[in-house]
Amino acid sequence: PSAQIAFRKGYNSRFAIKTGFYYQLLRGSDKLTTEPFRNNRNLSFKSNIFELSVQAELYFGKSQQGHLYRIKNAHGRKSFDLRGYVFAGVGGFYFNPKAQLNGAGKWYALRKLSTEGEGLEDGPKKYLPVSICIPYGIGCVESVGRLWTVGMEAGMRFTFTDYIDDV
Repeated sequence: PSAQIAFRKGYNSRFAIKTGFYYQLLRGSDKLTTEPFRNNRNLSFKSNIFELSVQAELYFGKSQQGHLYRIKNAHGRKSFDLRGYVFAGVGGFYFNPKAQLNGAGKWYALRKLSTEGEGLEDGPKKYLPVSICIPYGIGCVESVGRLWTVGMEAGMRFTFTDYIDDV
């Protein structure tokens, strides 16, 4: 799951820039796979991710203007005005992978435990709990007033770290 609070500035009917703060919960478990090695490994994790990013949005379709009956320059009730878009941008994020020991209910932060050998002699150096990402995807928005919109996005993040899960 993910949630966001964002500010969008439209520059014309087809282009906008959005700055947003995102919260994402990422989790995984080897119990869910049928691949024998990973199932026997029996690792699991969760990581709360906090992201701040800037994204460019390119809209397709026209924004409706005017009245419910599509009379130009008429004021009054508008009809349904759902608009689709594609987006891409750049951002930074904080992550803190955690795991349970024997399913006991208590979650332990994995970074300080060096579970991937980082920071140990002849191992990789300690990783930072912050990294850069490139968000991209598709979405749609509906105006619910002059200043507010409600929308839905399907997005991916290209990240520059392999330690989000610390597994």
